[in-house]
Amino acid sequence: MPNRSDDTNYSEPVSRTGRFASIDRIDRRISAKCVVRPDGSPRRVAAMSVLRRVSQSGSYGVGWVVLFAVVVTAIEGWAIALAAAGSVLGTLMINTVVKEIVRRPRPAATAFNDHPTTFSMPSAHTSMAVVGATVMTLVAPALWMLWWAWTCVLAVSRIVLGMHYIGDVVAGAVFGAVIARWIVVPVMHALGVG
Repeated sequence: MPNRSDDTNYSEPVSRTGRFASIDRIDRRISAKCVVRPDGSPRRVAAMSVLRRVSQSGSYGVGWVVLFAVVVTAIEGWAIALAAAGSVLGTLMINTVVKEIVRRPRPAATAFNDHPTTFSMPSAHTSMAVVGATVMTLVAPALWMLWWAWTCVLAVSRIVLGMHYIGDVVAGAVFGAVIARWIVVPVMHALGVG
């Protein structure tokens, strides 16, 4: 499948009608410019391999679970670390259900030959990162900038690598923020964290 910068070749045809169709087309067009050059070749940034590793650290929440196992266990104990891991994995499960309802296809053009098999919206990596950064901010507030910087780089990596459209990442961030605000923060406070 050729990589082209126009939205018709960048992804599956737009199937939406009505007011969301124009938003969808704009999202696809802008996202395409982040991933492919006008000649159709993948856009490469100097830190592409670093972005790929950051992105991979968010797969299935593994990076966050490892961080919780080490840092949260050392600071708050294993029970809080388990609750933190459950919050990220629970976010992944809920996100997967939402993806099945929305059913937005993934971008066809990627910076590497990685083509996820799940649907695209909302970005689970971003949702889990927002929840993970929220937990880490409650546990280790002095390092809040580190947790949120990592979250931002991870979210941007999903767009630059062509795994998600910009709209998917924004939706993932909002989805994660809602889960963090209404579920994770109250649970952590009830457990005595923060």
